[in-house]
Amino acid sequence: MKKKKAYYVSDNEEYGIFVVAESVKHAKRLGWGNECLCNDEYTDLTAKWNKEAKVDDLEYGVVDDMKEGLRRGVFGFIDEGEDCDQCGVESFLTNVEGKCLCSDCEEKKENKK
Repeated sequence: MKKKKAYYVSDNEEYGIFVVAESVKHAKRLGWGNECLCNDEYTDLTAKWNKEAKVDDLEYGVVDDMKEGLRRGVFGFIDEGEDCDQCGVESFLTNVEGKCLCSDCEEKKENKK
């Protein structure tokens, strides 16, 4: 069995989905038709392998949990629709030591160091 890999599948550079697959072709096939992607053309999809993401314990397929994708390094940030792990406010989030934090909570954490 091939190693599981994390892919960022997109039909444009602004938005994409987190897919666990064996290859680029497999990732595109799993992501094609997802409601989050706007384009209906399979040939317009791109799949980028994220070598740093740890996905061995996940099932193959689309991972709908955006925060899980952020924690695992698939996404660099989440810009809307998710709440900060610390304060609970919906905001722009980044991964800080395995937590999805807004800029205010990230700054507070940095000041404590």
